[in-house]
Amino acid sequence: MMSMGVLLAFSFVFISPSNEAFPVLVIDAVLIGGSTAFFLVTYYYCTKRAMDD
Repeated sequence: MMSMGVLLAFSFVFISPSNEAFPVLVIDAVLIGGSTAFFLVTYYYCTKRAMDD
């Protein structure tokens, strides 16, 4: 996931809002951000639950 984030940030340097690929870049950013948030919440929940047991 870290490599996807780095490549996404690298893409933002070269793609401007007037480019045809910009909507794909925004969708990719939303998917990476959402998957990272889901991973962090799930990791926190599972770690907390394991510590309670």
